[in-house]
Amino acid sequence: MNNLSETRQQVVVKHSSFKFFVQPGQSPNYFTLYFPGMNAPNLYSNLISIGDNVVITGYKGQLNFAGKGSLTCKLLQSLTEIDHSYNYKYNWKIANMHINCALMDSSVFKQLSILEKYQGKVPANILAIIRGDILGKQESFKYAMVKHYYRAYPDSTADLLLSMSHYRNEIFSQSGYNQNEYASKSNFYTIGLIDSYRLDSCLLKGQSFALAKAYKYFKTKYAGEFRERIVSFLLYEEKENQLNNDIITNALGFVHNRNYRNVILKLKNTYSEGAYAYNFLLKDSLNNLHKMSDFKGKVVILDFWYTGCGACRKLSPILTSLEKEYIGKDVAFINISIDNHKKLWISSLRQNTYTSPLSTSLYTDGKMMDHPIIRYYNILSFPTLIVINKVGRITRNTISPLDDNGNDLRNLINDQLRF
Repeated sequence: MNNLSETRQQVVVKHSSFKFFVQPGQSPNYFTLYFPGMNAPNLYSNLISIGDNVVITGYKGQLNFAGKGSLTCKLLQSLTEIDHSYNYKYNWKIANMHINCALMDSSVFKQLSILEKYQGKVPANILAIIRGDILGKQESFKYAMVKHYYRAYPDSTADLLLSMSHYRNEIFSQSGYNQNEYASKSNFYTIGLIDSYRLDSCLLKGQSFALAKAYKYFKTKYAGEFRERIVSFLLYEEKENQLNNDIITNALGFVHNRNYRNVILKLKNTYSEGAYAYNFLLKDSLNNLHKMSDFKGKVVILDFWYTGCGACRKLSPILTSLEKEYIGKDVAFINISIDNHKKLWISSLRQNTYTSPLSTSLYTDGKMMDHPIIRYYNILSFPTLIVINKVGRITRNTISPLDDNGNDLRNLINDQLRF
């Protein structure tokens, strides 16, 4: 799998064991293992190559690896343990930002030194991807940290710039790394480049992120397949915000890689303005069925969330305020939960932490990420908002209400009500 597409398998444990098969394609692929209800840690973003045959055993919450390709798993496990050994501070203060950046730099250098010890033992292409992952995760961590701080203290740009000026990673920005044939396959390195742009060209300059400007930057800066890759990642990440038909059409003019092109074509068919909304069939808390076509003639706001999602919790009061504004008007707010247990969902509804009684609350019947509506819209992050016009077509994307307190969403709803 990668961040743009994935294949899911669900296997049953029999006699304390199970098997699964991965079709890795032409290059190493990522795979993630979840062990629901078992005393075993999940495996995130491991790498597997053609011909690998890894045997994973667990005992008292610990995983062991054997077989061809197992050394890669052992390496990734040791790198995860290194990063988890650092005590990051999640109280958003300038002093803590200094501490966190220093800790992250220390973790990165330690992980990179471990990589050197595996030279000649793990294939060079795998090591290059892992190196890219390490560097990209560092950049994304710093961007996330600054973003959270900026949201808490929006007038702090000068302090942020001074604080972060000491922590621009020279290794990450070194010339030519992204041109490495295998390093360019790193998901986290690609995302890290995008987050680096968001940090340096937007947040630390006190400017809002503009997809059209970012798209032009990456399209101009890079060439070849890597340009196709990073542009595809960029558009996918912004599919719920500023993506529009003009950008999609332009990208299809030079993206020829089949996988990346298919991603953009799917965005065009499911997220671009004018695409038909998915005609879902979902139950509410009283087991009444609702389908998308029931809301024809209304502007519909779909809000996808799950219990435990911090950003979903922050979004809720903003949406509640908007819901109050549109009482009695042709607007329907629908929240859709992907919780795995109905009791958990019902409990969250009663607390009004993620939703309000003013919206229609629907449930994906415990199917979580495998529900057809989640797969249709290819939703991988939460909360996700989708706005649908009165005739059942998707509107333009809106700026996240977390960034502008819902002003753009309000404007979009008002525009659609005029038609």
